[in-house]
Parts: sequence; C-alpha cells; structure tokens
Amino acid sequence: MKKGLIFVISGPSGSGKTTIIKKLLSFKGIKNLRKTISFTTRPKRLGEKDGIDYDFITHKEFKDKIKNNEILEYTKFIDFYYGTSIKRLKDIIDKGKDALLCLDTLGAFNLKKIYKDRSILIFILPPSKNALKLRLNFRRREEQSELERRLLMAKKELLQAGKFDYAIINDKLESAVKEIALIIRQSKKDRSDNV
Repeated sequence: MKKGLIFVISGPSGSGKTTIIKKLLSFKGIKNLRKTISFTTRPKRLGEKDGIDYDFITHKEFKDKIKNNEILEYTKFIDFYYGTSIKRLKDIIDKGKDALLCLDTLGAFNLKKIYKDRSILIFILPPSKNALKLRLNFRRREEQSELERRLLMAKKELLQAGKFDYAIINDKLESAVKEIALIIRQSKKDRSDNV
C-alpha cells in the first residue's frame, strides 16, 4: 500500500490556522485527509475537547513521552509544550491516508528533515500586521503581556514564510481554503503521476 502525504499548516497566532484546518477536513473533493492530534501541556480553551483538538497532558507526561521516543518533534510556546505523536502520524500515513498537522515553523522544518519527500509545508499569512493584531486583540483570551509575546513571536514566524513550499494569504477564508485544497489535490496528483 502506498503511504500517505503529510500536509503541515503553519503561521502565527491569529492567522486562522485552526479554522482553515477545520474547513479542509470537511472540504468536498479532498479524500483521505486526517488531522493528527498533537500533545500539549496547555490548559483546554473553551469549546476544546481532549482527544479531538489536542491530547491535553501534564508536563511530566510530556517529558516521559520525549524520553520514551513517542514524540516526533516538539516545541515550547508561551510556557507550554506541543508535540507530534509518532504513532498517530505513522498510523495515518502507513494506511495510505494523508496527515494534516498544525505546527510552528521550527516543528515544520524538523518534520521536513525526517519526511523530506512526503511532506508539504504551507504557511498561512495574515492580510497585514494590523489585521493580525486586531485578530489577536479580538480573542481577548490573553493578558496584555501574553498578547505582546504572541505578536513578537508572530514577527519572527513571518520571516520564515519564504522557506515554506507554499505561502497563502488568509484575507478571505473561503479563498484561502480553496487554494490549500488545490495544493493538496495537486500534490497527490503529482505524486501519482511520478509513481
């Protein structure tokens, strides 16, 4: 059985990654796309479900998973860890399905080193820095200091966009989703043509 591809969505907080991923998973015309559930040590946000949005675990459980080589790549963001489950990712692609992950830029590059020919990195850009700031302010979940940290991190991440296979501006959500769906379909077609 042919192994699946890995599509990685990255971008700064407030770029719309989570919404885009939800839309892609229900997009007509894309078959066999599965979201890889990551581990995180951060608390659940309102409306999030354990095992669906993330596997919410303790710092100790996360460190144990690193020690036991259960995590492919991980990062620490604003005092919380996020990591990709090796088993979950392999289960998806070994069955010939395509994996969809949401990773920070460092995680995306680390995954690309391991799965060079199998991974496609897509960076989501906000329409402007002002739009990004407005989106983050609109969330109102964070303290001012956390908002400033997210904006500083976003500036650093935006500098990495040129290193991705694709960069999509999320100005209009439906258009951005259609562009990414096209990239997914074309990547699968190109792979079939080259086999």
